[in-house]
Amino acid sequence: MHKVGLIHRDIKPDNITLGPLEDPDTLYLIDFGLSIKFYDIELKKHIVKKKNISICGTLRYCSRNTHSGLN
Repeated sequence: MHKVGLIHRDIKPDNITLGPLEDPDTLYLIDFGLSIKFYDIELKKHIVKKKNISICGTLRYCSRNTHSGLN
């Protein structure tokens, strides 16, 4: 995903699934409903980060850095 400039934004156990019986070692990431573009491949530059936005995704699995403003 990062190679095409996307961020998932909701990585948690519920959004990771195993491959079929023929290929059980393959993991799949599912549910891209909250994903966003963070890098413009054509312009070859990062998209400006928005400030003062609410938390996105499942709070329990957010980065510790995200929680710092919630105390």
